Amino acid sequence: MRLVIVTGSRAEWGLLEPLAKLIDDRHELSLLVTGSHLSKQHGYTADYINFDYEKIEILLSNDSAVGVSKSVGLCCISFAEAYERIKPDAVIVLGDRYEVFAASVAAHIARIPIIHIHGGETTLGVIDNAFRHSITHMASLHFVAAEPYARKVRELGAKSVFNAGSLGCDGLEFVRDKENYIVAIWHPVTLGDESISELLDALTDIKEKVYIVSPNADPGNYDISESIEEGFILRNTSTKKINSLPRDEFIDLLSRAKCIVGNSSAGIIEAPCLGTPTINVGTRQEGRLKAFSVIDCDCKKESIEEAFRRIEEPEFQAIVRGGQWTQFYEGGNVAEKMLGVIENYLS
Repeated sequence: MRLVIVTGSRAEWGLLEPLAKLIDDRHELSLLVTGSHLSKQHGYTADYINFDYEKIEILLSNDSAVGVSKSVGLCCISFAEAYERIKPDAVIVLGDRYEVFAASVAAHIARIPIIHIHGGETTLGVIDNAFRHSITHMASLHFVAAEPYARKVRELGAKSVFNAGSLGCDGLEFVRDKENYIVAIWHPVTLGDESISELLDALTDIKEKVYIVSPNADPGNYDISESIEEGFILRNTSTKKINSLPRDEFIDLLSRAKCIVGNSSAGIIEAPCLGTPTINVGTRQEGRLKAFSVIDCDCKKESIEEAFRRIEEPEFQAIVRGGQWTQFYEGGNVAEKMLGVIENYLS
């Protein structure tokens, strides 16, 4: 069996790697690497991939709407050519990013079965929400991370839907003893006007050390990186900016953090499994299932500061120490379950 896996970002590859290992052991794996993996601006995270892979260059010189649209067009062309050469039995994609959408369009037109992971979720603050549901309509086989998402995928007309849990939660351990630092991540809010400036203002007076991770490659990421470099780091000398980290190093950093703040899905999926509280700022993750350890707040300095105060409250700390919150995104041999279903489906 010849399977293609498409990956375009650091976060996505961190989830797909266990499945890629299993496929590589049992079948013929073609790994197509694209998007921000191949960008020096985003840490050239292709260096974290320990597999043979083919590069699909699609990123242009800017992150404007026109630049991203051109990247989508180039992605469709390049992936169509790759599929014609590889002739895969199926293409595996995860999530909702524009390069994943474009790669799916090319596979759909070529009538190659698409296997979609993490469908059915909602992120109302970003254009990716429409991409995710569009991929659902094109895909033949669907793996979701929770039962409510399975219902959503079925409502969209899908038939072969499996609730396998989240690849991102496999192997994570709950850590009760935390260190006195904060992880901050802010990605572009592509369907709104929320700015990182409110978060940076709230973090300026924080006593703890702040590790602030660079944003993904969505439209507007250049402005965010510039704001971090010019506006925040100069005001807060205890801050360390991180372009990118291998997944195991990022998970280690997140597991020992006092909390994660910002609008990353890591605060929604991985952080609760690690016992790390989340301050989820703004609308980017609006619509997703959230554990009791996730504190939602508006994208306003005062609201973010209030969320930091809430984390210190004895009642909340009791929940944290006891691990008494619902984990919607559970792991447990997820990659093995997925590959078993894929093998049966394609046999």
